Amino acid sequence: MKKFAVLTALALLLSVLCACSYVGIEDGSEVEARFISGANSVETRLSDEDAAAVNAMFEGKALYGETLPCTFTRDFSLIIDGSAYCLADDGCPFIYIDETGKYFLLTSDEHKELKGILGRYGVSFTSEEQSQGEVKK
Repeated sequence: MKKFAVLTALALLLSVLCACSYVGIEDGSEVEARFISGANSVETRLSDEDAAAVNAMFEGKALYGETLPCTFTRDFSLIIDGSAYCLADDGCPFIYIDETGKYFLLTSDEHKELKGILGRYGVSFTSEEQSQGEVKK
């Protein structure tokens, strides 16, 4: 929780100092979940309703280019319009867009909502503090 508070404060400071660009997602964009964990994996298209919720959640978020102490991988990501939106695997509330090298911040409520959406597709998180994904069988 302390790490989340520090990262949130950092993001707010960065938004005041550096927010120059924003996430732009076209209406109706398909979203594919890609979560690979050892021998288990989930690679599936989200329903139209879930895709719309994810797109609305990400749309308009301020982007940052600074280096963060978070770990990201394309094997733990959402693919939107061909771009990998990588989720942090260490509890960071940031999303990294692999193709642009930029990050954006989810609020605590958005992070919980996203985890709920992904849970419907068999993706679970090991704990609130650690977001390393694992796939339910």
